Amino acid sequence: MVALIAALLFLLYPGTLVAEARAGNDIPCVFSMLLFMAALNWAVEEESIWLYGMAGLLLGVAALVRSEVMLFPLFPLVYYLCTSRGWGARGKVVLRMGMLAVGTVVAMSPWIIRNYLLVHEFEATDTLGGVAEQEGLFTCEHLSQYGSFYLAQRAAGLERAEIAKQLGLGLEGSYYYQFFYTPQDEIRFNRALQNHVAEEYRDHPRVLAACSAENLFYKFWFLGKTPQATKMNVLVQLPLLSCALGGLIVFYGLGLLRKAAILLLYVAYVPIIHAPIIAHARHSMLVLAFLAVPAAVFLVWAWRFCERSIHRSTR
Repeated sequence: MVALIAALLFLLYPGTLVAEARAGNDIPCVFSMLLFMAALNWAVEEESIWLYGMAGLLLGVAALVRSEVMLFPLFPLVYYLCTSRGWGARGKVVLRMGMLAVGTVVAMSPWIIRNYLLVHEFEATDTLGGVAEQEGLFTCEHLSQYGSFYLAQRAAGLERAEIAKQLGLGLEGSYYYQFFYTPQDEIRFNRALQNHVAEEYRDHPRVLAACSAENLFYKFWFLGKTPQATKMNVLVQLPLLSCALGGLIVFYGLGLLRKAAILLLYVAYVPIIHAPIIAHARHSMLVLAFLAVPAAVFLVWAWRFCERSIHRSTR
């Protein structure tokens, strides 16, 4: 029953339907991460180093779809190092996670090699990190000024175009993405944006703290392109998040939190990785399929609780 309800929650969830309709990379990333999670759980249960390598291959495929998932193994590595007893067990954890990392690099190697042959520099994924960081900082500081996330994004794009012109880079496009005539210019632009954001956060650490907190607890789950979309996101997301929180309480009561550790670590990882960069409700799609599991657990528990209560009252 839990499996059926979880599948239906994800497949019929409004966010899933919107993500499928827009034909972006959200659904392929969710699919590849579900495959990775299944393989990783299998590897943990069987304690097979080769299965960890296979899971790493699947993670590498997912990272080629959305690069932010690439660093997720650091979370289970730290978790298992802290919960393992003895240095021998910790050594096995390092070996297994190392094999997972090797599999990830192998899957990503064609793209990495292609990037090196193109620009003669190491670029593991893409060159959009600076764009995400600059947009996150700009929208954090100016969202109230523009009234909607959509308008703030366009203004952030204009600022990026101005930065590119100051660098003397030839480009096309100014309202959102900037397109350059050479990949070297694209890399130079990306690094300039990253340096700009890093300098701002170094000079104003309170801005980093405030933006990260807002991204983590509000924007990641609810922020839409317009105020109306944000209100709709709140109405849709809050019930699922409440059920998921209830499911975690049920997990705890049944002593199953440790068994669900990998799933919960991923649910925590994605918002945390977005917190210092940029976050809006679309990004939460990467964890909704996994939140559907504890939400389904809570719904089944609540149904059985009501059944027992009704049964006792009619006796």
